[in-house]
Amino acid sequence: MCPAAERVEIQADDNGVLAGRFAPTIRKPVATLPSGAQVSGMGNAVCVNDPITGQGSNNAPKAFMVVHDSIVARGNGAFDAAWMTATFERYWDYA
Repeated sequence: MCPAAERVEIQADDNGVLAGRFAPTIRKPVATLPSGAQVSGMGNAVCVNDPITGQGSNNAPKAFMVVHDSIVARGNGAFDAAWMTATFERYWDYA
């Protein structure tokens, strides 16, 4: 253990508790706008977690990395629904 961490003293209310109840929700990563254009969701638009767990803040940089790498690797290819879905699946496998 880190020596500095051994000196940390947590001061808390004896009656204080951290509790939550929130069903995680995973939505489809691709949506079609009224214009017909397809868009890819990211972050809480697609993966909603209990905020108490802090998963959202952990997943955000992971999602960014996967999407960034997928965009760079795509080159001149189309950013179509198949690409958007495959990118989300790569993120989901990684997260």
